Amino acid sequence: MLNPRPLGKGSIQKEELKKDRKECRKFGPCGVGKRAIYLNSFYFDRRFYVPFRSINRVFKRVAMSKGGFSGNGIFVSIPYLVVVYDGDKEKQCIFKYEKQIDELLRYVREKHPEIQTRM
Repeated sequence: MLNPRPLGKGSIQKEELKKDRKECRKFGPCGVGKRAIYLNSFYFDRRFYVPFRSINRVFKRVAMSKGGFSGNGIFVSIPYLVVVYDGDKEKQCIFKYEKQIDELLRYVREKHPEIQTRM
């Protein structure tokens, strides 16, 4: 449908990108290919990508909803996948299930041990 857009300085040739995105392993709204990690936008899954050579760190961030603080709701955890690339730039992706982020991090750790991950 839409070609993914690169984040940061790195990019992949169009033909390779198309094949890599199609064959990537999907984890919720994101995916991990052989050449890049694919990240979601607010509306579209796997809309952006960051080549592995540009990634410094990948980790999970968990926030709490503000419903419990206001007295009009309950506390809910909101899991995010955070990718730090090109030194100091950061892209945060929201997930529905924290388990999907754990699986993605495990997969990245297995396939790319040079990338720092933290659960």
